[in-house]
Amino acid sequence: MGSDLRLTGLASGMDWEPIVQKLLELEAIPKTRLESQKSENEAKVSDLGVLKSQLDALNSAASTLQDKSLFNARSVLIKNSNSGLVASASTGALTGDFSLKVESLASSTEISSKNRTNQRLANSINLNDKLSDLPLHSPITRGTFTISGKTFNINSTDITLQELMDQINTTDGGVSGVNPESDSTGVTISYDTDSDKMLLNSGISANDSSNLLVLGSSTDSSNFLQSMKFFEEPQSGQLKSNYALGSIDMTVSLANANFSSAFADLTSGLGNFFIGEGEGAVRIDYDVNNDSLAQVINRVNDSSANVFMYYDPVGDRFVARNERTGTVGIVMHESEDWDSISSANRGSGNILALMGLAAPKSIGSEFDNANLANYTKGDFVQISANGTKWQAMLDGPTEDPSAESEQWLQVIEGVARSMGSEIGKNSSVRVNGGDLVYSNRTEFSSSEHGFAGISFDIAQVSLGASIEFQVSKNAKAAEGAIKKLIEEFNDAQEYISSLTTVNQEGDDVTSSRFTGNQEISRLGSELRRKFFGNSTPHSESGTTVDNSNLTVSTNNAANDEINAIATQLGLNSSDDGYIIKVLNQVPSGEVGYFEWDGASDSWSSTTPSFSTFRMTNIGLDFGIGSNTIKIEDSSLLMEELENNPDRVFALFSEPLVEDAYDTITETNRNYEGITQSLNEYIGNFLSGDSETGYKGAYQAFLDSIENQNKRIDEKIINIDKYLESREKILSDGFMRMEEMQSKMDSQMQTLDGAFNNNKK
Repeated sequence: MGSDLRLTGLASGMDWEPIVQKLLELEAIPKTRLESQKSENEAKVSDLGVLKSQLDALNSAASTLQDKSLFNARSVLIKNSNSGLVASASTGALTGDFSLKVESLASSTEISSKNRTNQRLANSINLNDKLSDLPLHSPITRGTFTISGKTFNINSTDITLQELMDQINTTDGGVSGVNPESDSTGVTISYDTDSDKMLLNSGISANDSSNLLVLGSSTDSSNFLQSMKFFEEPQSGQLKSNYALGSIDMTVSLANANFSSAFADLTSGLGNFFIGEGEGAVRIDYDVNNDSLAQVINRVNDSSANVFMYYDPVGDRFVARNERTGTVGIVMHESEDWDSISSANRGSGNILALMGLAAPKSIGSEFDNANLANYTKGDFVQISANGTKWQAMLDGPTEDPSAESEQWLQVIEGVARSMGSEIGKNSSVRVNGGDLVYSNRTEFSSSEHGFAGISFDIAQVSLGASIEFQVSKNAKAAEGAIKKLIEEFNDAQEYISSLTTVNQEGDDVTSSRFTGNQEISRLGSELRRKFFGNSTPHSESGTTVDNSNLTVSTNNAANDEINAIATQLGLNSSDDGYIIKVLNQVPSGEVGYFEWDGASDSWSSTTPSFSTFRMTNIGLDFGIGSNTIKIEDSSLLMEELENNPDRVFALFSEPLVEDAYDTITETNRNYEGITQSLNEYIGNFLSGDSETGYKGAYQAFLDSIENQNKRIDEKIINIDKYLESREKILSDGFMRMEEMQSKMDSQMQTLDGAFNNNKK
């Protein structure tokens, strides 16, 4: 019969499938309850996750207050707001008003070839070189240029400079040079070999102010006149290049860079020099055939030598400047044997000498006293009698070389040293009208001026300026951290309350997910208790107040020190009860307390009256019937942060001290700050104690819920298996009923047929 009878009621006429489903639904009620319980457990896990986030935030806010620098922060007010002074004060810096007078600003040591020689470092130009090959600072470009209204065209830079000059000096009508007026005079161009400068001669007397030599036109497209360094205003007579024309080429190989003298003392074109000496010296290597001047200078500037080097093509000078300011010299050398500290620092080559910075590695010219006037600035001589070497510091010196003469500089072969006139300056200021304070930078710290924690920078301050600034206590950071702790504490308390509260609206009473849970219910009150702290003072704690009026370092058995203080303070009968705390009472060496007896005008030993500095002392308290904290008096909070920052820090963050002897209670006990206690409690609640194996209430909740859900899942699986089996049993039973009904119907039809046939 099979599958046809799976159509319910086919034989019986009764749709039994809904009956089966209804019976299964009734038997699935335990499963629905289990699923509801699992859903409730998952909601609890979510709630516990939020609770952990709240407690983590509270824990973090508490830890922030354990940074003592918050309670000793400083702020700086610069009274001259536009002075350019930058000042700061770190934790615990001296507070008060400060005045500065800037006497000098730091500068860097700078050695220059111009200070040592008037001689050219670059070769002069060669008139027979192509325009494109001339060693000029600004290469000549093609185009037009104009002299006194006459325009010339440079079609190609392959012509020589002499050829171009010949074009300008062409004779026309018996007059040489530029002659747009066709009169008897023309403008000619020539070259002065000695000065390496071009000359333009108008052919008119320099006193003739009506005929001026005018260069250039608005339509010019070549830079020829600029490359020849003609920058003077229009004038009569003669114009000369403002600067020498030849320049050292920074881009080609050193061998072709146009130095006025040749490279020497090299091995296969390789050379090196040192900046500094000894173990800290920086070695700079170069290859005259492959390295350019730009590459060598970049090696210097990128090195750890703290020196910035450059070539000035306009002034034809090399400069080396200390990156650091102050009275710090510069030493460079290319000598093979000058560095006595480190024999490995052996130089080779003569690039420093070619730069005009170092003396030559060999000075053989003997000083000639009879021809002093013939020496020019930069000439080197030796005095064989004492072996000294000298460099002339001016043209035509009038004095013999000596240490006392400013006309000569004593030099060392192959060595470049900063002269006294090149040494940088230190910054100097007067603080509060005191002695000069020096720094080799523009920054001053306590190592210079002696005021711990205070720093200032005068880099942008005008020389001679007087500036005032004020260092004050800054309680804002600590106040903000305390307010953040209160905010996180209250948020945690309100959320804990939402988890355990019972709500009633009329006759309807609803409970929260953790109503009745002792651990969660106790959490709020425990946090409150940790925050409120222990009411019993501990003699060693920073929150303990001994109510003394004055603390002194020492006092002898005759009370000489405190008697002198009584006289100084003018204590009398109206000061009865005035208490002095002595840190070292001779001969015991212990702390002692003495109370002023106004009647006898004398001191008597006393026992201090200790009290505890608590949250109410800084204007905080719990609300009535509430676990949340309120700031009752914000002005009191700021007052205590400014006047007693160490005590407020101790209240919140004094580290845990265990089993310490308490002279007040004469017992051994623990003490600690609020945040330390909070952190410990929250840590135990969330994570437990690894040493004891305690998981913590939070983790225990999660583990318990997880285990419950595992058991629920197992029960649901078993119920699903049962319902599947039950459905089969019920369906099979109804199927058998259908089969029996079908058989009975068939038999009835057979009987009916038999009876009907007999009647016939």
